[in-house]
Amino acid sequence: AGAMGVGKTFVIKWMAENGVLPLEDFALIDPDRIAQRLPEYSGYAARASASASLMTRLEAGLITELGLVWALQQRRNILVDSSLRHGSWYAALLKRLRAEVPDVRVGLLYVHTSEETIHRRAQDRGRDGRVAILSEVQDSLQKMPRAVGRLLPHVDFFAQVANDRDQPRVTSTCHHASEGGGEAMAATKPSDASGDDDASDGDTCGIADPFHGSPQDSDMGWSCVREFLSHALGGEPAEPLPRPPRILPTSSTREPLPLLQLLRTVVFSASKHRGQTRKDPSRTPYVNHPLAVARILAEVGIRDVATLQVALLHDTLEDTD
Repeated sequence: AGAMGVGKTFVIKWMAENGVLPLEDFALIDPDRIAQRLPEYSGYAARASASASLMTRLEAGLITELGLVWALQQRRNILVDSSLRHGSWYAALLKRLRAEVPDVRVGLLYVHTSEETIHRRAQDRGRDGRVAILSEVQDSLQKMPRAVGRLLPHVDFFAQVANDRDQPRVTSTCHHASEGGGEAMAATKPSDASGDDDASDGDTCGIADPFHGSPQDSDMGWSCVREFLSHALGGEPAEPLPRPPRILPTSSTREPLPLLQLLRTVVFSASKHRGQTRKDPSRTPYVNHPLAVARILAEVGIRDVATLQVALLHDTLEDTD
């Protein structure tokens, strides 16, 4: 978790390179990367790069949800690279997840830095095509503390990571007092491990001010993170769940399997139209047309999977090889 521009992806890469995160053992779910791989993204980016992410947010969000459900059903280790700024939604999801998959373990890393640094990094994102809208950045900054607070009761492990120097550093960690989650959490600060005994298991877990106080022993903090992630390694592969866990709200993905079928149709249509572009000056991908037809049908209430599949495939045979 963390505001836009804080450097969450950089921290993940650093953790993998420094032996903290066994990235190859996790299914990575990154809404930004998913959005950039949508067939219509390049067309939006060519016309108005700043709005491309906004225009593909709903589609990327749906694919993110479907990917999460599939990975959970397959009993995979899952890493979500996202701001998680909509705390109420994610808190409800985690609550349902614990009910559906009681033995799940959830860790939350909150990456933070100064507001000035966040704004600078958000502007720098444009170099790789991920243009950040300043109002969106400010919105994520304002929502993050409350969002993280709402998530804390539903996680087994929590760590704050300051990304304000050359290398990220852990500034505090929290553990649930009981296995499998619960309401009681114990908080520790890495720098207090060999010093003040008052900052021990009796502390309340919460968001600490990362820019005041004594320097943190980040090596100890990272060892706590590494120890928690070690639970994801070894042992026999878990048996897949018999059905997709029902963790998504009724207003979102009530029937994962039909939606997965629809997603496969989108992928098939995009593959058939690969390389084809419209004749407009910006030469937008041709697959935008069937996608737009399906979207219009859904917006007017025609949402059965078979009709939407026809909309996505209606000109595939006549216009492609």
